Amino acid sequence: MITPIDVVIASPYDLDDRIQWFIQHNKFEDALDILMQNDNRHIHRHTVQSVGIDYLDHLLGREMYDAAGKLCMKIFGKDSNTWEDQIYKFATVHQLRSVSPYIPRTLDSKLNPHIYEMILYEFLKLDAKGFLNLVKEWNPNLYNVSAVINAVLEHLLVCEVDKNLYLEALAILYSFLKRYDKSLSMYLKLKHKDVFTLIQKHNLYGVIQDMLIDLMELDHKQTIALLLEKNTISSDKIVEKLRPTQLHLYRYLDEYDKKNPKGKYHGELVKLYSIFAREKLLPFLKKSDHYPIQEALDICKKEKFYPEMVYLLGRMGNIEEALDLIINELKDMQQAISFCQEHDDPDLWNDLINHSLDKPGWPKLNPCSQ
Repeated sequence: MITPIDVVIASPYDLDDRIQWFIQHNKFEDALDILMQNDNRHIHRHTVQSVGIDYLDHLLGREMYDAAGKLCMKIFGKDSNTWEDQIYKFATVHQLRSVSPYIPRTLDSKLNPHIYEMILYEFLKLDAKGFLNLVKEWNPNLYNVSAVINAVLEHLLVCEVDKNLYLEALAILYSFLKRYDKSLSMYLKLKHKDVFTLIQKHNLYGVIQDMLIDLMELDHKQTIALLLEKNTISSDKIVEKLRPTQLHLYRYLDEYDKKNPKGKYHGELVKLYSIFAREKLLPFLKKSDHYPIQEALDICKKEKFYPEMVYLLGRMGNIEEALDLIINELKDMQQAISFCQEHDDPDLWNDLINHSLDKPGWPKLNPCSQ
């Protein structure tokens, strides 16, 4: 159109013009909707990626970091080159944490390992819990595990808080490198029960014998279950390792005997029951034939365990001494009568009658009542 003053050239208002208008008015979502709903034959000056990058810059400029991270996942998808180009914008403003939930993390679409390491380093310095979660969640093949371990070790030298979180992360990282000795050591230092999961998962039963005391103190039930389940370490070796801590030895042998009731450690169990489980001692003495009776009697004498002494003396044939204990220590007339009936010995009955005559308050037994 020509006028005396101006020349105006009119052209049809196309999709590119509409997209440009939306961009100029910060309506990026509307611009992206047009691009995603139309094929490229009708749009020549804009692409989803070009508009997406403009939108990303807009969000970062307004410090809308989480929205920016979500946008990257929507716009870049599995395009590793674009991801690697644009993610440095988050690094510049120390907001790699905001984009971390959205970056590709499968092995078929992974980015340069350096990208994942940058994100881990930012979490390491600013968010200990988030760092631990990423170590648990991410496939270790995404990054250089040794480099991350070194970074954690350096950070531990200067950090004052959250050390346990970093140590737990180290335990996991060491397990990725199959350095299980260090991993186990970390878990035990933390008193973390994931140590048992690590042992079972990687079949580490054969390497834990020097850690038995620590494992027992952490959870004696799980430790004993592991030892009895696999039998990788001989029972003699376990007993040797646990002997300095009698309570742990008692707990182990008590369970061991339930699965292996052949009497191998019954001599030790007599002593251990006398210390830690008096209520189990007499039933144990009655059911087992695999302990030195004299040693058992000496233990019971020292502790003044009279019912156990009565049983052992009777088993050894010292029935008069046993009866004397029933009368003078237990002061149980009914048990004394039962004991005499059990052994059916005339001399024993005479002793009981004489005792009854000498003891004030005891029922007087008639010699004919035998």
